[in-house]
Amino acid sequence: MTETAEVEQRLPGRRRRDRVRWSRFSTTSRPAPPAHPLDRSWVRDSAWVITGFLGLILLLRLVLPVTPSIGVQLYGVVIGCINALVAIGLILVFRSNRIINFAQAEIGIFGAILFENLMRSAGLPWFAALLVGVAASAALAGILEYTLVRRFAKAPRLILTVVTIGLAQVTVVLTYLMANRFGRVAASGGFETPLSDIKITITNVIFRGDALILVITAPLIVISLNVFLKRTDFGVAVRAAAESGDRAGLLGVPVKRVSTVMWIVAGGIGGLATILRAPVVGLISGSTLQGPGLLLRALAAAVIARMDNMRTAVLAAIGIGIVEQSLYLAYGGSPISNVVFVAIIIGALIIQRPTAGRSEDGDTSTWAVVDEVRAIPRALARLPEVRIGRVAIAVLVGGLVLGYPLIATPSKENLASAMTIYAIVAVSLVVLTGWSGQISLGQFGIVGLGAAVAARLSADAGVDFLLAMLIGGVAGSLAALVLGTAALRIKGFFFAVTSLGFAVAVETYFLNVSYFRGLVPVNRPERPILLERFDLESETAFYYFAVTMLALVIVMVRGIRRSRTGRALLAVRDNEKAAQSYGINRAKNKLLAFAVSGYIAGIAGALFAVHQHAVSATAYSANESLRVFSMVVIGGLGSVPGAVLGAVFVRGSSFLLSPQLAILASGLGLLVVLLVFPGGLGRLLFTARDAALRKVAERRGIVVPSLLRDERTDREPIDVDEIVEHAGLTEEPAPEREMVTS
Repeated sequence: MTETAEVEQRLPGRRRRDRVRWSRFSTTSRPAPPAHPLDRSWVRDSAWVITGFLGLILLLRLVLPVTPSIGVQLYGVVIGCINALVAIGLILVFRSNRIINFAQAEIGIFGAILFENLMRSAGLPWFAALLVGVAASAALAGILEYTLVRRFAKAPRLILTVVTIGLAQVTVVLTYLMANRFGRVAASGGFETPLSDIKITITNVIFRGDALILVITAPLIVISLNVFLKRTDFGVAVRAAAESGDRAGLLGVPVKRVSTVMWIVAGGIGGLATILRAPVVGLISGSTLQGPGLLLRALAAAVIARMDNMRTAVLAAIGIGIVEQSLYLAYGGSPISNVVFVAIIIGALIIQRPTAGRSEDGDTSTWAVVDEVRAIPRALARLPEVRIGRVAIAVLVGGLVLGYPLIATPSKENLASAMTIYAIVAVSLVVLTGWSGQISLGQFGIVGLGAAVAARLSADAGVDFLLAMLIGGVAGSLAALVLGTAALRIKGFFFAVTSLGFAVAVETYFLNVSYFRGLVPVNRPERPILLERFDLESETAFYYFAVTMLALVIVMVRGIRRSRTGRALLAVRDNEKAAQSYGINRAKNKLLAFAVSGYIAGIAGALFAVHQHAVSATAYSANESLRVFSMVVIGGLGSVPGAVLGAVFVRGSSFLLSPQLAILASGLGLLVVLLVFPGGLGRLLFTARDAALRKVAERRGIVVPSLLRDERTDREPIDVDEIVEHAGLTEEPAPEREMVTS
């Protein structure tokens, strides 16, 4: 029996009679038979996970230089239980809101750092500090959902997912302020607890009581949640809301309350996982986002479980933990496991058959949030005042950009050059996300690869920088095509997780000179002398060069947008099936968008390498990918000028403010933009332009339907005869007036 049908049966008789029968809305012809109390479907659901990871472990034992012992594999089980708890929290939020909560790790870290400070600074007993820390994470999650997430209940899932990125940034600042309240931040290493005295040694691996409690906690939470979701009325309401929130609401299910409870439960589980993790592997501290690295393993397990089956997620997390520890032992602490995780995610999603279930509903197929910028109507574009206005604005902007070095210090010029490079990366995301509809959270990983290739050629091989920059763009394009090939089979949020994993792999492995020496240059990338005449060593010269490259990129993408290719990209983004019916090749256009976006990102990476005089892994972290994505959303996904404004806002705040205030400004700015004007800063810019054009049209007596005031329709119907008469379309039309149809 479906969840919503079960809700209907549990409703009181009077309410049940007043509600519309679920059978009228259900897509199934008949309800499924009731599940047996001893249902063993979990065996079928999990058999492929167990078989796959057992085969992978056997393969690792055959190919790894060091065979992992039983103790190492059991320690992997412990680490897997940590990831499993975080994955369960992700699945609970996804079930209730159809989003991936990128604030899950930060919410857990908030409670864990409070727990650690209460133990070390306030002297609170371990169990009492544990309860307070878990309660703090749960309360914070509930407050965030009630105050912010609820306001986006009817928004596209893409917007709500981006909201969680802003919530993560705000939570980081709250954690920092809370830690400062105690006069210290949490330590990065492990610490002793009353359970640390319990020790068991298995093949030279020591297991303390802190690790044993993790192995016990994870299955207990899964069993408790399964009983709660299947045996209680509220649990049935949760499952019904997950299946279809609108239909469940028709049956009287309090969908908003369900969402709040799921956030509270998920926040508490995240806090518990991070607190129990601290004595085992240490507590990650600091004032920067730690989510991507901490979330990757949990996301891998949750995605393998299609963001739905908690039992499968636990088994997958344990398998991933075993693989991670085996690779860690075999390669001396190498982060190659991050590369393996990305391969596991891609392989699992490709092998699994698509299901018409909950996870598929989370696909971001609606792109109504992307506002297309209308061109100036032709009749208005020919007017002298409009032409003069456009020239005046161009001269003003050009004067500000070109004249900035005259009033700025060299350090400010350096910051402006960095903002310009970030603007180029933001424009590349407009092509990929705004025009093609691919949610990529790993764009800065592509920037890092382009930077490494260009710097390697120019600094180590002596290749001319212009040629090295073009080759770096090609390298970025090839890396993007690899991701694009996976995007043909992996859609929506699942691809977003894959791209984020790619960014983490690039940061921790491919740009880590200790483990991968093939990319990072040996010599220091110096600013070149272009064409043997233009020395870019000075900040002023490099600033003008970066601005020139940004202008060329903008001209290129605007040309693509106005071409048939640009129209085809938007058609595929809006409706793939309709576009294919008109002969548009879906795969070809998506790969083209990835190639163009990757090429632009690779060029930005080459510029950033010589700007920084180095290729450092920390400069191309996964956090930067999330930050760049936030830039584009703040500026406007469909607007190139908006993306530039977003880059100036986000990077400008990071340069002018302290790290904590910069993160707060970015997070709050993101939330304010999405709450007040979802179209972004670019939308505000073009709204002001349309208002000015409307005044020109009114003064000239030209009626442009696209510029008519919309507030009139809220008060009274439009009189068509009045519009026709105002336009001069009478029997003898006035020569000084014309009707514009577009």
